[in-house]
Amino acid sequence: MFQRILHEELSFTIPSVQGKKAKQMSPELIDLLKLLLHKDPSKRITKGKTSIVKKHAWCKTINWKDVLNKKLTPPHLPSLEHSNFDPEYVRPSSVRQSQNFESKTKSSLKTKKSV
Repeated sequence: MFQRILHEELSFTIPSVQGKKAKQMSPELIDLLKLLLHKDPSKRITKGKTSIVKKHAWCKTINWKDVLNKKLTPPHLPSLEHSNFDPEYVRPSSVRQSQNFESKTKSSLKTKKSV
């Protein structure tokens, strides 16, 4: 995908599925995606430029306080079973924290034993 962003023209048509007509994304969404996926990294919306996303026309109906307070239900929850994400980032934070604690404890015990 990264190579496509850098070297190909981006297409914003949702392909047809099972004989259904292809859909076109809204102009506001296309504009936001172009800002997020700009070929020139200096022109991309990146960390530190979140206010641009918050003020963008496509995001105008989002209540950002509710987002921050986790009061919104996502419109789609992807299955993590068949995911391209590193398992480190899809496990609940409580599991990650306990595993980090266990690995730190084991390594500190090994250090103490060797002394």
